[in-house]
Amino acid sequence: MIQLPELSVGGHQLLDRLLPPPPSDPPVNEDVAKAYVLAHETARLYEHHAAGPFITNDDVCNSAVYAAKILATRTAHMDLVTALQEALAPVEAPLRADFQALRADMQDVREDLGKEARRSRRLAAIVGATFSTRTFESVPFANFDDPVTAPHNLPTLHSLDAVNGLEDEPLRAYVRGYYPGTESDIERAQCIALILTAIGASKPTRN
Repeated sequence: MIQLPELSVGGHQLLDRLLPPPPSDPPVNEDVAKAYVLAHETARLYEHHAAGPFITNDDVCNSAVYAAKILATRTAHMDLVTALQEALAPVEAPLRADFQALRADMQDVREDLGKEARRSRRLAAIVGATFSTRTFESVPFANFDDPVTAPHNLPTLHSLDAVNGLEDEPLRAYVRGYYPGTESDIERAQCIALILTAIGASKPTRN
């Protein structure tokens, strides 16, 4: 940090009212202005105070050097900022492109994690329904969509009666969801059997 100028006793008596606080690091425009006001006033008082408290040669020199240092440092800082901006300009576009690519990769990761979560939920629901004797679990479709929420909004399969009681369109919508590409003209009993198998609620066979 640039130090304030050293002044004589007489210099302090005449100039303390103009002596600025320590400058910022790096100096700002206000520091430059105050430094040059001090240097100008020091030179002016040097000419008009030949008797009594007076300004010495060192006071004039130190004030002028201080103002020059403040201005030089401020200019160098501004030049450095400009130089950095110019140096970064060629790499700014690639950096932005890399950042956009990173955001896209993160989105892909989030989507993959979502698929894994839905896959795990589907498997857990099937297993839970298979070994549960009380209620059926909601099992996501093959594409991991939830059958009972938008855009499907199908009836909940909470029991065997709920499956058997499905109307024709919801019944076949469940079959299409669990078995994409299945023919739409299969018999109702086969549709019910396929749905029960998909949700892990089919009756076990006995040997």
